[in-house]
Amino acid sequence: MDGIQAYYKVYSQWPANWQAVRDTGLVQVLLHGPNGQVIDPDDSALDFPGDIRYLGSHEGKPPSLVKLCDFDGMYTRTIRIAAPVTYLELIQAAPPEVVELYGPAAQDVNRRIQWGIAGILEDSLMYYYIAHDRHVPPSFDDLLASGLTPIDATSINPLTGTRFFGDGRPNDFWFEPYGDSVFFLPTDSEGKHPWNMSF
Repeated sequence: MDGIQAYYKVYSQWPANWQAVRDTGLVQVLLHGPNGQVIDPDDSALDFPGDIRYLGSHEGKPPSLVKLCDFDGMYTRTIRIAAPVTYLELIQAAPPEVVELYGPAAQDVNRRIQWGIAGILEDSLMYYYIAHDRHVPPSFDDLLASGLTPIDATSINPLTGTRFFGDGRPNDFWFEPYGDSVFFLPTDSEGKHPWNMSF
């Protein structure tokens, strides 16, 4: 669901299918069920508990997901996806000083994809914290290796054409654990992190 909302925030429209989300680079890893089965939201079948089917958007309405919730296939759950505020809407509604800071970057679709990945990674950090007894990942690579993220150590950064490092280099992310928290923000073309917003 995070990837679908991120797509909407980047493109101001819903993806036609799950593959469209993957094609953008917002989600570059396969989805897996509770026992390691690969989930393909586009295959129209619900084959195992935790499997998901993407229903898409019709007549401009937000899309839905259907999730199989039990072993005998009798119980499914429909998840309706709410339309988030897009990055362009967020910036257009902001005060002039924010528009000046964010506006030029927001015109670059690859920058918006970076922000979309950042938004999903923010949720991944929360999932990691819950799954690891309230511990944060000790490093960016540990987060990527957790299986809870939309990218992994081999994923390609659309702004650089190389992998993500999380070390604060330009057009990447700055990831720095301290205590039971993590400082995490996307960086700009100079390695700065001026975009202090929830992605």
